[in-house]
This record gives sequence, C-alpha cells and structure tokens, in this order.
Amino acid sequence: MMVNRADECRQRADECRRNAGQEVDDVLRGTYLDLARLWRMMAHQAESLEQKEETKKQAGWLEIAKTNLLAIVR
Repeated sequence: MMVNRADECRQRADECRRNAGQEVDDVLRGTYLDLARLWRMMAHQAESLEQKEETKKQAGWLEIAKTNLLAIVR
C-alpha cells in the first residue's frame, strides 16, 4: 500500500511525539514537540494540495465529458 504525503507527515509527527515522551532533557523534548507540530502543519498542507489536485482532475474530466456530449448532440 502506498502512503501519501500527508500520511507520511503524520507518521513522522507521531514519531516525534513518541521521542518527546521518552526524552528526559527538556530542551530536546521541546524540540521534538516543535518538530511534531511542524510535521502536522506539513500534513495539513499536503492534504490541501492533494484536494486541489483532485478537484483539477475532476474539472478536467467534466470538461472532456461536456465536449464529447456537445459533439454527440450536434
């Protein structure tokens, strides 16, 4: 199964949170939590981009179908 970009970013965020939970050094724990937050933000951005790409694909197919239908009707 292929993992999409958003899922991969979420997995990395989870890994950072696990590492933060095991870290005794406050600075390193904070760094891991910051990284987890950044990975989550990237997951959200990747998801938004994937949705935009899907919308563009659907719009393209609708335009093709409309063109084909008009060609049949004429």
